[in-house]
Amino acid sequence: MSHMNWNRLAPHRPLEAGDALRVERPSNNAERLASLIKAGMGPIAVVGPVGSGKSTELAAASKALEASFVTALVPLDRLMDMRQLDEGLMFIHAGHQLAQSAGSFRLSLSRSSGAFDFYRAPEDLHSQTRASRNDLLSFLREVRRSSPQRAVALLLDGLEKCPGDIARQAIRSLLTLREAAELVVVTPLDLVTGPEGYELLTELRAFPVRPVPVFRDTETDWQAGRAFLKEVFRRRMGLSVLDADLERPLTLAAVASNGLPRTFLQILRSAGGYAAIANRELPSDEDVYAAIQDQKESLQRILRDGDLAILARENGSDGLEIPIDRRIRLLAHGLLLEYEERGKIVVRMNRLLQFSGHLVP
Repeated sequence: MSHMNWNRLAPHRPLEAGDALRVERPSNNAERLASLIKAGMGPIAVVGPVGSGKSTELAAASKALEASFVTALVPLDRLMDMRQLDEGLMFIHAGHQLAQSAGSFRLSLSRSSGAFDFYRAPEDLHSQTRASRNDLLSFLREVRRSSPQRAVALLLDGLEKCPGDIARQAIRSLLTLREAAELVVVTPLDLVTGPEGYELLTELRAFPVRPVPVFRDTETDWQAGRAFLKEVFRRRMGLSVLDADLERPLTLAAVASNGLPRTFLQILRSAGGYAAIANRELPSDEDVYAAIQDQKESLQRILRDGDLAILARENGSDGLEIPIDRRIRLLAHGLLLEYEERGKIVVRMNRLLQFSGHLVP
């Protein structure tokens, strides 16, 4: 086996639209999301815990829509400071991404002297330049009018990283564009959960991206979930096949990840690092367990008083008896995870918190 470059796993790097490294999830999230958009069932709020794969699935849905829509995928969190989101800059980035897509279709768009020039790169604009909601709305209408599809889709990523009030206002502004475009927005969980989320839930369809199933002791297709994660590893590492010696570390990492792709990759990246320190080509059980312990300690740092007792009590329930603010926080941080089992949604405690030095694959 050639030298393993564990940095290739890049746990925090979402894949771009059409990336050959993407693996189809057992739940077919991207295709289901694209189907909802094609059926005009938006606007859609994509939600899920950190590391569940929301950005990658959004990009894949964008690719799946290209034949039916002029599509703009806008990774706001990679373009702007999400802690203090500027609405005018958000409109500029959305319009610029749409202009790039329109250009690939060679659309003939009219450009009046008073129109905002979304074709200019945002970094080429004066620092005080801002686009208005009406600028973007006019451009959306023009693209839709000029395109063979007569349809536009805006898919915006990153708003879940905004403070709640800022994200709420941004989503409110984006919803005013829905007559001109199909909208999909990755949204903070608290904006569409509980009584406070009722207002937006009347206007948005929630689309959850959940962990893939990996546990033998649940009535799920855990084999497909584990196979998915192992294929993600194989492609990111650029391997033609998986060596038999990788089977156990990959299985341990899949179980410990609770089915969260980013956590799976983080565990293996760390385990590979521990193996390299010990001058080993492949990680041993001890290397994987050390990496799992690192992940457990990270989760423990965000626990608050009473969390563990509530997590243990509600493990396997619908979770609706957990006080709403605590439930939202536990779900958003991946301490509590939603799974679909036997046709219903249940919540389960992140099993990393119970890790005691070994795992049963």
